[in-house]
Parts: sequence; structure tokens; C-alpha cells
Amino acid sequence: MSVLNRLQNEFNGFGRVLALWFAFEYSLGNGIAMVLDVALPNQPVSGISMLVAVGATYIVQWWYPDVRLRTVWPFALTMIFVFFGLTLLNPVMIDGRTGGTIYYTVEAGLSWIAALSLSCVVVWTNWPEVLPIRE
Repeated sequence: MSVLNRLQNEFNGFGRVLALWFAFEYSLGNGIAMVLDVALPNQPVSGISMLVAVGATYIVQWWYPDVRLRTVWPFALTMIFVFFGLTLLNPVMIDGRTGGTIYYTVEAGLSWIAALSLSCVVVWTNWPEVLPIRE
């Protein structure tokens, strides 16, 4: 194998890690950070999203290397749109005036769990079987 082929393989691996990290940062990480921000007002919790994204990237990249990026990105996009769509319905959470009450903490947590569940359904469903294309 030539040096250029090795460099190309390494760059492809780095690109995959970077793509996984972005997907998990904006889906899982930001969702958990928002739930903790609702639960713990006036506390610095933004760094937790990066730790969650790094952990999820590590798990997917090295424990499940056969997972394709076109499986991860629908999960991430569904999670982002569903979670922030649910939280946009409640302007108090967006303004950050929750005061750390248990009601808003449970509401944010349940919204995150609902988004996670729907994202898993989107990824695990065999769409060609469910929606057959007729010719």
C-alpha cells in the first residue's frame, strides 16, 4: 500500500470520526445540556454536551465500526428537529425562566426521551419494506 493510500485511509477515518462527533454533539449532547440547563439554572453545563458527544462517538466508532454514517445522520436530524420542536412549544424553556422546578425538568427530560425514542424508530425501521415503491 502506498503512502498516499495510507493517508487517504487515515483521512477517511478522521472524517468519519468528525462526522460522528458533529452528529452526536448537535443531537444527544445539546439535548442533554438543555435538560441540565433547565434542571440546574445558573450553572455551567454547556461542557457536558461535548463530553456526551465524545463518548457516543467513541462507542460508535470503535465498538460498532460497521455502523454507516447514513444511519447516524437520520438519527441525529430526527433527534434535533423533534426535541427542539417540542421545546419550542414551551416558550418558558427557551427563555430560561424555569427556576429549576421539577415540572420543567421532567418536561424537558420527557421531551428528550420522546425525541430519542422517535429517532431510534426512524433508524431501526426498514423503510423500503414499510413504504414499498410501486413502479
